[in-house]
Amino acid sequence: MAIQTARGQPRNVPLIENHQPQSFTEIPDDYVRGFIEHVKVTSRPETYPGLWYLPLSRDELFKIRARLPDLGKARRVGDLIPCPMCWNRSKFTKTGYLVHMLHSGHVALIGHNCANKEVMDAALREYNKTEELKQNEAWLREKLPLTLGALADLKAARRSQEIASTLVTDFNRGAKETRNQIQRALRGGNELRIDIN
Repeated sequence: MAIQTARGQPRNVPLIENHQPQSFTEIPDDYVRGFIEHVKVTSRPETYPGLWYLPLSRDELFKIRARLPDLGKARRVGDLIPCPMCWNRSKFTKTGYLVHMLHSGHVALIGHNCANKEVMDAALREYNKTEELKQNEAWLREKLPLTLGALADLKAARRSQEIASTLVTDFNRGAKETRNQIQRALRGGNELRIDIN
């Protein structure tokens, strides 16, 4: 199916039966996970349900929700993916992003360099910051059980340390005279014999 763009160039749009673009206030994480799984299985991100294919302004603000998984050799050379922002025959190669268009709420698949540079840079900064936070949260969730176990061990060790400290204190108080005798014997060079019953 070819759609005429504002400049009169045909725009290739994948044929998907009963295709209805979806609009979201915020894209659900399930939708993004479903997209990534779909791409890994089919290597055809443009066939994922709900994507927007009609022309978009290169200056339209968007939020990046996912990087296009590496398609590697899954697609033939020249088998390019359509981009609604692209002026170059409406296609981009194997790199791009799943984006949420902030004004319209639509979800689109755009190339890595199809949007206005300032818009893309701002979206990439926000995406990278969000991804870093997600990685940190995942690391903390992974380490939390270990941390809770270590805290329990510390509590148990603290009780043992308190008992040992009490024993040492009691020994020092009760054995003061014995300690003094030992020190006098050692200073005088006398032989010291201790029998423990």
